[in-house]
Amino acid sequence: MKSVQTKILVLILGCILLSAGLFGGAGFYNASTVVENDSAQILHLICAQKAQELNAPLRNIEQSVNILYHYIDSQIDLERLETSETYAYRFLEKMEEVSLNTVKNTEGSIAIYFRLNPEISSPLSGVFLVKDEKSGEYYEHEITPLEDYDQEDMEHVGWYYQPIENKKATWIDPYHNKNINKKMISYVIPIIKDRETIGVVGMDIDLSVLKKITNSVAVYDSGYAFLVSPKGDIVYHKDYPNGMLQEKFEGSLADIKYILSKPQPGEKIYDYNWLGQPRKMVLKKLMNGMRIGVTVPSEEIDEPKNQLINQVALSLIVIMAIAILLTIHLSKMVVRPLKQLTEVAGKISEGDLSVTIECKTKDEVGVLAESFKRTVKHLKQYIDYINHLAYTDALTNTQNKTAYTDRTNRLDLEIKEGSAAFAVIVLDLNNLKKMNDTYGHEYGDMLIVDAAAIIQKSFGRFSVYRIGGDEFSVILTDEDYENYQELLKNFREEIVRFNAGNKRYQTELQIACGAAVYIKEVDMNFGDVFRRGDKEMYENKTMLKQQAKEAEQIVTKGN
Repeated sequence: MKSVQTKILVLILGCILLSAGLFGGAGFYNASTVVENDSAQILHLICAQKAQELNAPLRNIEQSVNILYHYIDSQIDLERLETSETYAYRFLEKMEEVSLNTVKNTEGSIAIYFRLNPEISSPLSGVFLVKDEKSGEYYEHEITPLEDYDQEDMEHVGWYYQPIENKKATWIDPYHNKNINKKMISYVIPIIKDRETIGVVGMDIDLSVLKKITNSVAVYDSGYAFLVSPKGDIVYHKDYPNGMLQEKFEGSLADIKYILSKPQPGEKIYDYNWLGQPRKMVLKKLMNGMRIGVTVPSEEIDEPKNQLINQVALSLIVIMAIAILLTIHLSKMVVRPLKQLTEVAGKISEGDLSVTIECKTKDEVGVLAESFKRTVKHLKQYIDYINHLAYTDALTNTQNKTAYTDRTNRLDLEIKEGSAAFAVIVLDLNNLKKMNDTYGHEYGDMLIVDAAAIIQKSFGRFSVYRIGGDEFSVILTDEDYENYQELLKNFREEIVRFNAGNKRYQTELQIACGAAVYIKEVDMNFGDVFRRGDKEMYENKTMLKQQAKEAEQIVTKGN
């Protein structure tokens, strides 16, 4: 008899060769991880650096507007503003001077404005200073007449109504301002005193400032950066200089649409396809809610890793060729019987004890298979015995409450799936308590046993459940369900036959009975069906008692 140990030793020799492949694979994995981590770190560092550069002009504007807001909040006299034109004129004159000083010291700004609410002052009260592109000086621009435009007109008056609606300082998403014909970003603070809107103060930054910083990104051979709005629209991209709305991302742009639609970019590297080219990308959120993305073709990042793959793959091909030959040979002696035993063990773990084990080898595997076969046989006998005890009522030999619960749970599942079709018979012995009190509990147990025998004979042993002391339930499915009326008729006839030949009891055996059929449109669960059957059973119980009482009165009168 060849030892399994000998076979395992031969297999180990093959594993030694395979271990070379494992070490090579581990090396490849570690190197790949290092390459990926380095690339992710590089992209994140560049993205973070550019985000800081982009945040600088945004931060300057935000600080300047906040300073101007606090100055206005501390200086403005709302009552005099509403009642004195002279005060309003002088206040606006002062505000123009302060605004000009503020905007001159704010790098990146192209316009500054302080606009009063038309309801508390004249319709065109405010300050609007715009930077001249040629001279770099700021000049007074014509005040935008708010009443000429709808509040939803973002290109003309969105800078006024949006922060007032938000009731807080607001970074307005990139938009084209038709008042000065510029694509810009605005930071605006609503001025509110005693719950009354006084107006707004804000500053604009030309989007070209952010584009210039974005274009300065250079990573790997052809990496670049782009800008995304808080809503996920592309604000600027080298392939789409004028931007692109998310709803226009179709076909090969579907990947980036999914990524940009996420509320937070997270500290991770994204894989996606851009116009058919696999790329990797990182995102960083700016202080105004926009995001900057840095993207690189995947092949540029993966080039060192691909070289390593080629080297490792060549080594593994040679080793694997040898290992395959060894495995094929050894599987005939060891793997096949062990695989069969594994499959058998899996079936047994799932509860299938009807498995067949065939192993004709004369080594330790064959001995193990034979022992396994005997174990399965004994286990099946033991489980059958345990199941009988667990699901059988000891007194009546019907199925017990545990079996009944399992069956009703399965029926509830069938009801949910829409495949249920069944009838429920509810039965109860009449006068059992009276018999127990008069003749003793042993007499009552005899009644229960005889009643159970009649019910099982009428409906079948495996359909009957004892659910209480003298209560039984019958669940009929398939052919029994279709013929349940005939079975009920047989049951009543069986009781009559039993009572006709009864010599054991002083009175007739009475079993109240009620039946109900599952109605798909009415019953939500098994309990609904049972309650109808139980109600009918109690009505039958009352009728049987009344009939017995009337029969007793007739006998008494006859005597």
